[in-house]
Amino acid sequence: MSEYKKIAVIGATDTVLPFRSIGAESFEVETAIELAEKLQEIAKQGTFGIIFVEESLAEPVIDVIAAVNDQYRGVAVTPIPGTTGDGGLALARLRTQVTRAIGIDILAQKGGN
Repeated sequence: MSEYKKIAVIGATDTVLPFRSIGAESFEVETAIELAEKLQEIAKQGTFGIIFVEESLAEPVIDVIAAVNDQYRGVAVTPIPGTTGDGGLALARLRTQVTRAIGIDILAQKGGN
């Protein structure tokens, strides 16, 4: 029987609140440092399989996110756009993960971008 893992979302209140309605656990933080600390804390628990982090807070601590992805193989940490919009980090990260998983960039825009 497989082990089920939870989904977590870390970010500002406006970003994490909607995820509660689908059963994700939300962790409200205000700074990138708080995000990095909370990310490391919950990754160690081993109960979360997917951890979404707010893009605007994640960008300054992208090295911490990469380290958590490398250290905890059962956890996928993915930046998501917050309520302030998309800065491109989330899409770039998703593109990398999809390409690694299936071997082709299916998210490439027409014209080779």
